[in-house]
Amino acid sequence: MKRKQFYLLAASVVFLIVFHVIAFAFPFERTRGFWIEYVCSALAIILFLGVTAAFCIRETPMKSKFLDWPVLYVSYVLLIVQLCVGFVVMALPMIPYWAALIVSALILGGGAILILTVKPSADEIERVGESVSSKVNYIQRIYTKTDVMAKNAGDKALSGELKKLAEDIRFSDPMSNGELYEMECEIEREVDKLGEILARADYGAAPEKIREIRQVLQERNIKCKMLK
Repeated sequence: MKRKQFYLLAASVVFLIVFHVIAFAFPFERTRGFWIEYVCSALAIILFLGVTAAFCIRETPMKSKFLDWPVLYVSYVLLIVQLCVGFVVMALPMIPYWAALIVSALILGGGAILILTVKPSADEIERVGESVSSKVNYIQRIYTKTDVMAKNAGDKALSGELKKLAEDIRFSDPMSNGELYEMECEIEREVDKLGEILARADYGAAPEKIREIRQVLQERNIKCKMLK
């Protein structure tokens, strides 16, 4: 755990302790409203502590941490609002307990709903990002293979054809679809076969293989557009 994250978690624990000291050290009248706000405020602190602990302890990439910030922010606002309401009710015993209960229930319920709404949204953004990254990596992988072939080709004309193929791959649609999986695997297999042909210096067979790869690649891009 990084030092800043440890301090954030430690501060949350200290905050919980300070709340209990204030609640019982001050001469608040122990009305039903007091106990309602004590419980609701303690729940808000515990919720904030739990969110903070998950945020600090969980080993996730920086991007995931960034996406989790809205959840931490919602819990922080929930905590501040509930504490303000809680201490007002504790200090003013004339406030009806039922009013305090309704207000705190709305605060805690609304905050919980927001957290449960924000978190899945952040997870979905992360999932889509990982999916797009995987698809872009596929294009980058086969582009790199063909680009290396173009640079190492012993025949100038063949090198030019390989460069064109590499550019076709580079600028092909980076998105994908489950229905294109077999076709994309076929493209990569054919690119590997092309590499084997060039390794044997069989320059006569290479142009035909390049044509086949370009044809399958064009079909893949057309289907990719149709499936969007």
